[in-house]
Amino acid sequence: MKRFPKVIALFVIMGVMASLILGCGSDKQSTAKFDYPKKPINFIIPWGAGGATDTVGRAVADAASKHLGQSMVVVNKPGGSGSLAMEETLKAPADGYTVCLSSSTVLTVQPQINKSVKYKADDFRIVTNIVQNPLFLFVKGDSPWNSVKDLVEDAKKNNKVLKVGHPGIGSANDMGHAAFFDAVKLDITKVPFKSNGETIAAIIGGHVDLGAFHPMEAKEFVSAGKLKILGVFKPQRVDFYPNVPTIAEGLAEAGYDFEYKNTDFSAWYYLAVPKGTPDAVYNFLVEKMKVTLNEPSFREKAKQLNMVVNPLPPTEIANAVKDIEAVNKKIIEKTGMNK
Repeated sequence: MKRFPKVIALFVIMGVMASLILGCGSDKQSTAKFDYPKKPINFIIPWGAGGATDTVGRAVADAASKHLGQSMVVVNKPGGSGSLAMEETLKAPADGYTVCLSSSTVLTVQPQINKSVKYKADDFRIVTNIVQNPLFLFVKGDSPWNSVKDLVEDAKKNNKVLKVGHPGIGSANDMGHAAFFDAVKLDITKVPFKSNGETIAAIIGGHVDLGAFHPMEAKEFVSAGKLKILGVFKPQRVDFYPNVPTIAEGLAEAGYDFEYKNTDFSAWYYLAVPKGTPDAVYNFLVEKMKVTLNEPSFREKAKQLNMVVNPLPPTEIANAVKDIEAVNKKIIEKTGMNK
């Protein structure tokens, strides 16, 4: 009888040791199973090579490679205002070997205005926001308009129909225009171009009156006096053009309240993967991209392009995308852009 406690104690000890051994084995197994990435990652960019977005995408790919342990192979897939690249990403296996550089308008506008688009924002998991590319309103350098107030008052007084250049329906540029002209109720004619570069040439040549685009594409023309900036489509002014008022400030001076004064119409760029991407792979990418976006080489490239680097946690990004989608839906419905 006295031996039973010793026997029981022995079995308990053996059981604990077995659990520990099995537990250690299972940890080693789970660690061994996670061997991502073991080959290069395809990085799909929805725009052509050589533009500002492609440039920043390649800077991300270069900076990320040393942290990922594998290279990111850039694949340019322009077309469909960015939608073709998103659809290509969804067709690929959700295994982390296909990621896409997307934008706020590609994710939230194209599915609302283009019935042929086969995705929605919820089909993707956003790994990180990469940069924000601020949107500015430009006119010709020798234009008599020196402010938003000048533009609005002159157009109203002389019943002008303004010609507005843009790179595509539903682009960030187009959404900024739509919000602005909805506020002031001016008559406009939209003139489409293949790129912001073409819009810039048309403004300088006097073929269109104005257009909204990004500072990287325009800064040399601003410095040369060929273009003039009237405002920035952000809630606050930007550091690199501190004397340029926000569009809300300009409209307030002209006597108008801008409904979207708290909206940032910058082109937001994201790194996205299909929704079915495993948590372990997704979390790995989140952590590695956090380090990548702090790389001095990447920060310097973004600074050269006049783009803002302000990475947010995934939950904040998801909420920001939903907010942008709601604002864009409102603009689309008010202006009939989806008809």
